[in-house]
Amino acid sequence: MPFPSARFDLVTSTMLLHEMPLRAIEDLIQESFRLLDNGGYAKHLDYSTDDDPFNQFIHFGHTQRNGLG
Repeated sequence: MPFPSARFDLVTSTMLLHEMPLRAIEDLIQESFRLLDNGGYAKHLDYSTDDDPFNQFIHFGHTQRNGLG
């Protein structure tokens, strides 16, 4: 990101990580912490699409609410 270090109090993503390869996720997490000011928060919301019925239900509901399903 083209921002200086320790610039933000909060860094977020929603329903992004499951679309990324592991190395890109590691880079995203590292960059999140670089961007955070002392005491800041990194919040990355995602759901697994594994065989767990509850996880599948949550993922399906999210995609429906966002017009993706």
